[in-house]
Amino acid sequence: MISNINHWDIEKMNLYPKCFSTGDILLSDLKTEKNTLSLWGYDDENEKNILLVAMALNRQHIQKLVYVIMDEDGIKKLGIPLENEVGNADGITKEEILKKHVNLAKIDFWRLGYVAEYLCELVKQDNHHAIMSDKTLFSLIKQYVNDGIIDVSLMNNSIRESFQKRLAEEAMKAEKNKKNI
Repeated sequence: MISNINHWDIEKMNLYPKCFSTGDILLSDLKTEKNTLSLWGYDDENEKNILLVAMALNRQHIQKLVYVIMDEDGIKKLGIPLENEVGNADGITKEEILKKHVNLAKIDFWRLGYVAEYLCELVKQDNHHAIMSDKTLFSLIKQYVNDGIIDVSLMNNSIRESFQKRLAEEAMKAEKNKKNI
C-alpha cells in the first residue's frame, strides 16, 4: 500500500539525471517500524481483495487504496531477509488471513533505497500497481462482514464509525429511492 500515488509519478521522481526516486517516497510512503517493512502475500484474486481490505482496516476511515504488487523473484533479488509475522488488521476474524503477512527485515537506509528503486520500476509498469476505490472497499467490507471474515465490533473505532456512517447513508439513499418509485 502506498499513501500518495503522486509521489510515484514518473515526472516527479526524476528530479535530476540518474535520480530514481524522491525523498518523499522514502519518508512518507515507505514507513518502517522496528526496521521492517510490512508485506502481504496472496494466492488468487479473492485472497488479494481480502488482504487489501485488511490493510484498509488499519486506516482512520474508508478511502481509496493505492497498492503495488511485488513478485517473489523481485523481492528475493533485493537480498533482504523475510520474517514471518502475523499481520495486524482490526476486525479480521480469520487467522489464516493474518498469517499471509511477512516483513522485509533488517531494513536500513540502503535497503530501503533498494526497495524504493524496485517499487519505482514496478510503478512504471501498468500491471504492477492499481487503485481500489473507496466504494469498492466499502462493498467488500460489507461482503466480508456478511461472510463472517470481518467482525465490526473488533474494528478500531474510527474505521467502524466510517463503515457505519456509510451503511446509514446507503440505507437512507435506498429508502429515498423506494419512496420515489
